[in-house]
Amino acid sequence: MLDVVGKASKAPIFQILGGPTRHKVRALVALDGDSHDSLSRSLQRRQAAGFRAFIVPVPPADNSNQGQAYVLAVKARLE
Repeated sequence: MLDVVGKASKAPIFQILGGPTRHKVRALVALDGDSHDSLSRSLQRRQAAGFRAFIVPVPPADNSNQGQAYVLAVKARLE
């Protein structure tokens, strides 16, 4: 479909998609820790280093079917 739009508008594909490529890339970094305090310290260190995208580790699953308790534990980790 993009080739049809490009031919109709007589423009290259990169202009149809928004212009030239970006010069910056956002790096993703994982946070360390098991408790809220250690995750907060890790987040502050990573932010001070210039990172803006983070991977938050989820708590390990004890059983294969934990249900609502596991969902609440993951939500608590993200708050």
